[in-house]
Amino acid sequence: LLVLLLLLAGAATAQLRVTGSVSDASSRRPIPGASVIVQRTRLGTTATAEGDFSITANNTDTLIFRAVGFK
Repeated sequence: LLVLLLLLAGAATAQLRVTGSVSDASSRRPIPGASVIVQRTRLGTTATAEGDFSITANNTDTLIFRAVGFK
């Protein structure tokens, strides 16, 4: 039973690779250089010139997106 609980706890916080594209909501134009940060760890990455990003996070983590000139 303990092993099963430990396995379930590990699955609940599994790390995964999150990929996506950061773009302006109204124009859909990419936002190059936007920061994507995992709130819990403060680790992050920067979007490419096409607005694409890839980051590792737990399935319960919150991602923060920041870019100069955007709110």
